[in-house]
Amino acid sequence: MTVIDWIVSAFVVFTAFLALHGFQTSHLVAGFFGGIMRAVISSKGTISERIASGFVGTVFAMYFTPLAVWMLSITDTQSANSLAFAIGMLGLYVAEACIGIAKQWASNPGKFRRDISDLVIRIFSKRD
Repeated sequence: MTVIDWIVSAFVVFTAFLALHGFQTSHLVAGFFGGIMRAVISSKGTISERIASGFVGTVFAMYFTPLAVWMLSITDTQSANSLAFAIGMLGLYVAEACIGIAKQWASNPGKFRRDISDLVIRIFSKRD
């Protein structure tokens, strides 16, 4: 068995397990390929990091596609799968942004608190 066979087998078992728990397999597949597409476009990182980005896209699509479908009142399956693909592509950007914010906070927690308080003040202050 080659490495690709192992990856495909693991993905099939993973999607079957999640389908048993109520997640739509089509969203998972679309999110996976969205994450892989993002990895190909960005062209940085090793092969294993690029494959891992597919799984990050899968996780984001798995949890955020049903929410986005509900918020946008999408009823047809093809549009929902297209949305899952886009969410899979954007999932890694969101994860990288969260990691960047966490690293900034770890290096200087006080600055992060000031930035949040400034943001809240700007949101709720009266504009002329």
